[in-house]
Amino acid sequence: MYRLVILYAPDTNELSGPLTALGQSFDHPDVEVRLKAAEQAHFPDVLAADMALFCSGVCNASSVHVDFAEMVRTFNGVNFAGKFAGLISFRGNESPRLFRHFLRDTGIEVHGEELDLEGERVERERLQGWADRFYQAFKERRHAAEI
Repeated sequence: MYRLVILYAPDTNELSGPLTALGQSFDHPDVEVRLKAAEQAHFPDVLAADMALFCSGVCNASSVHVDFAEMVRTFNGVNFAGKFAGLISFRGNESPRLFRHFLRDTGIEVHGEELDLEGERVERERLQGWADRFYQAFKERRHAAEI
């Protein structure tokens, strides 16, 4: 069983709705999905997961949403080697670039394809396609690590 955690901020329906749909796109018998608002999450949530998705709905040029502040601060010195991350922007914001920066020294491998959520009217097919590509990339890396 693989564990996927989807971490997001702020905790609004505008963001949680599309992310819930994204979580449902990981409809595999060997994947357990948890959706968690960043204000309620801590770095052990990432440690306990095999895969983590990060989405900050509000950010500026130098910071993701304030609800991620404590978690991002604790990433310093944490080893997430063997974990796989996906980065999600909201309406084309800068959060993927910022998360790459915050995660760069943790050993986590970041999926190359980012997902942009455009609001509540996200096409289910697009979410499913991205989820399938993300999960396939995770499995390929997991398989390669086992060889």
